[in-house]
Amino acid sequence: MGQLGAQAGGDVLHRGGLVEQPVRLYRDEWGIPHVRARSVHDAFVGQGYVHAMDRLWQMDAARKQMEGRWAEWVGVAGLPADRLAPASARWCGIDPGLPGTRRGRQGDGRCLRAGVNAYLRSHPAPAEYGLVASVPEPWQGWHCIAAMRQRGYLMGSVWFKLWRACSARRPQR
Repeated sequence: MGQLGAQAGGDVLHRGGLVEQPVRLYRDEWGIPHVRARSVHDAFVGQGYVHAMDRLWQMDAARKQMEGRWAEWVGVAGLPADRLAPASARWCGIDPGLPGTRRGRQGDGRCLRAGVNAYLRSHPAPAEYGLVASVPEPWQGWHCIAAMRQRGYLMGSVWFKLWRACSARRPQR
């Protein structure tokens, strides 16, 4: 992001009316992105923007895996995971049709979504999308939960094994 790119990102958010006050986005000497904002809302919008800047492909891969759409990118090798995804989503509590997904910190998800989508509108797709002949899709608030939970549940060791065993035994609806 660098100093110049970071400022441009903050300007995009402010000019686009996504934040209430100017947001400062910058990288420190180690390349770690930072968001400086005057409100929680603006901080979450900035966080979505810098997260997409650094991790859009990873975020989108996690979302596709949790939605049961991984095979779209990896072919038949992704089908077993795609078959498990509906049960995984129910167990993780991320089904966008469930009331619990819309409660609590819904506003944070909307703010993150706004930042991610601002990045998508203002930058070309990362090169990885060309490898799978795809383009990034607009981000939704619940996608933030899906990506986080997919990483948390599927990257754990013992918890993943227990969760997968329980999910595999559950009848499909």
